[in-house]
Amino acid sequence: SLVWAKAEYQSAAGPYESSWEIDGAGCFTLSISIPFNARATVVLPQAQLGYISLNDAPLTDAIQDGDTVTTTLGAGRYKLLYPLDTS
Repeated sequence: SLVWAKAEYQSAAGPYESSWEIDGAGCFTLSISIPFNARATVVLPQAQLGYISLNDAPLTDAIQDGDTVTTTLGAGRYKLLYPLDTS
C-alpha cells in the first residue's frame, strides 16, 4: 500500500509543495509550503480534531466533518501530524 507521496505545483504566486507519509505506528505526517501572499485549504482524511498538531501545537482553527478535518493556512511552512486510528 502507498505510505508516502510528494508533489509540487508552480502557481503565479510561487511554488506550493506538499509531502505526506504514514509511519509504522500509523501516524500521518503532512508537510506543506505555501508561497508568499497565498492561502491553501488543507483537507485531512481519517482525522479527529483533538488529535492533530500543527507545527508542534494543537490545531484549533479547523472544522470537523465526519472523519475529515479542514483548515485554511496562509503563507509559510507547516507540519501537521496525527494518528490515523484514535480508537
